[in-house]
This record gives sequence, C-alpha cells and structure tokens, in this order.
Amino acid sequence: MVRDNVQIAFNQPSPRRLIDAFFAKVGLGMNPSGLDKHSVVRIAELGAKSDRDLARLGLTREEIVPFVLKDLFSV
Repeated sequence: MVRDNVQIAFNQPSPRRLIDAFFAKVGLGMNPSGLDKHSVVRIAELGAKSDRDLARLGLTREEIVPFVLKDLFSV
C-alpha cells in the first residue's frame, strides 16, 4: 500500500514563525513577509547552530531573532 500523506516534523520552529512570535512579543503589528531573504536565512543559519556554538557567539536561542533584526529596530 502506498502512503502519500507523510508528514515531516522539525524540532525547531521555522524562521518565519520565530519572526512572527518576535513581532507579537514586542507589540508590533507588522507582517514579516516584507523582510529581506537575508534576514530569514541568517535566522535559519543561527538556529541550526548548537547551543555551544551560539554561546561562543554570545547568543542564546531566544536572542537570535532580536540579534538579526537589530539593524531594523532598536530592540
């Protein structure tokens, strides 16, 4: 029997979901679809790093989105 309803789950939320959550947290009613691709890619790259690698950069997982978007907003 062939099954075509395979679902793939990831342990981490997508970069877009992280950005949505960030804007909801800081109270900005902004749609992140206008963000440049570079920001989304950078968030994904940092999110793929281990906690140890992030610590070497002086970051925690919770700080990734604000770190990447710091040029857009003073957060």
